[in-house]
Amino acid sequence: MNECDNAGDNYGYRDPEARYRTIMAGDCDTNQCDGNAGGGCSRLPFFSFPGKVNSLRMGTNDPDKGTDNVKQLNGAIGQVAAYSTPAPTPAPVVAIQPSCTPSCMSGETGVSLASSNIRMNPNNKSSRIVKVKELRIGDEIQGLNENKEVTYCTVEAVGPFGTGVVYGNFTDDHFIFNADTDMVEVHGKNQPKSIQDKFVVLTSCPVGMDESGTAFTAIDGDFCGAFTETMSWSDYLLLHKGILRIIRGTGGYWFHGSSYEDVDSLTAHAPAVCESMLRCMKDEEKCVDFETASIHFIENALTPFARERTYGTFHNIGRHRHLGSASAMVSGGASVRK
Repeated sequence: MNECDNAGDNYGYRDPEARYRTIMAGDCDTNQCDGNAGGGCSRLPFFSFPGKVNSLRMGTNDPDKGTDNVKQLNGAIGQVAAYSTPAPTPAPVVAIQPSCTPSCMSGETGVSLASSNIRMNPNNKSSRIVKVKELRIGDEIQGLNENKEVTYCTVEAVGPFGTGVVYGNFTDDHFIFNADTDMVEVHGKNQPKSIQDKFVVLTSCPVGMDESGTAFTAIDGDFCGAFTETMSWSDYLLLHKGILRIIRGTGGYWFHGSSYEDVDSLTAHAPAVCESMLRCMKDEEKCVDFETASIHFIENALTPFARERTYGTFHNIGRHRHLGSASAMVSGGASVRK
């Protein structure tokens, strides 16, 4: 914990809004010299330094504030190593970025894009293969409808989610439709591994199709992974319908990595949203938990800009019986008491 008036680099860092603290910082409390908001704060597994991890600041640039554990540890490495004979050459402490990245699909994935004459004449089958990273909202790509029939589907949202490992065209826990089992399940690691720019795509159809014929969903392990690794087609249809209503009602910013504070917060709070949304979609009498999970997700996973935009739409968040709640939107108004 920083005593504020002491020089040196041997102190941790606490977020002024009391959202988090570095590993060596004391818990957030009011009436402290750093003026943090208090009420407790989550400890992140990082040493303080004058920089950021994702969008979260890990220290200040003020040398008088003493929030640079990385510098302090590097300065002490030689002294600690001298206790060994012979003294080993120590590796410096570095401010490591988190290795976890969101689950998605490769931006290099090919999809069948409808040409303008297909939109005018659905019987004309001419199309061309384009990469997912080239898609735009309003494009039409091949996918499956609710009856699992091949058709052309409108791109409702598409956005980047950083760079990371994919197996074939997808991360290992991205959900795809398996026609052999008639289930929606995680993709797995059975295809060649590579590092790719990653994207998420939502279409008007339940699933899109890549150039190899794999039917891909708009959800992944970040959203539902801790809840389930498989789901029935009927359950997935409900989730897709709810997500589609949210995107059409609020905008596509949910499908852009810049809307989230960090991956850990996303994966920690999203599965509860997935599970409770499904219950709410099945029975509008069971939407209370979805409102609670939505609030936790908005408060802990979204950036300030995305949070403000979301509250602007869900002006009755937490009141599932009222228009302007998350439940009212995903249920198509069914949760609103008549």
